[in-house]
Amino acid sequence: LEGFLSGSFGAMSGRGALQKVRIRLFGAAARLGEERIWHNSQTTEPGSRRKDGSIVVSFELRGLDEVRRWVLQWEGEAEVLEPRALKDQVKKAGQKIYQRS
Repeated sequence: LEGFLSGSFGAMSGRGALQKVRIRLFGAAARLGEERIWHNSQTTEPGSRRKDGSIVVSFELRGLDEVRRWVLQWEGEAEVLEPRALKDQVKKAGQKIYQRS
C-alpha cells in the first residue's frame, strides 16, 4: 500500500511517471509549509525565501488532482510554479469559480 500511494498527494493514487511539482507559498501557507510535511517527497527549496516571507516547496507526484485541490484551498496563498499542466488547471478552476460567483 505504501508503494502504491508513494506518488500520491493524498489518498488517491495518481497514474504515470513521477513529476516534479513546485509551489510558492505565501503568508500562513508559508509558515505552515516550514512546519508541516504534507508529502514524504516534500522539500523546501534552499534560498527560496523572499522578503515577503514566501517559500517554494516541491514534491514528486504521479497525479495532479489532489494537489490542485490543495492549492485552491489556500485562496491565493499558493502559486503553482510547475508543472505547466497544474498551473493551467488551477487557473481554469479559478476562472470557473469567478464566473459562478
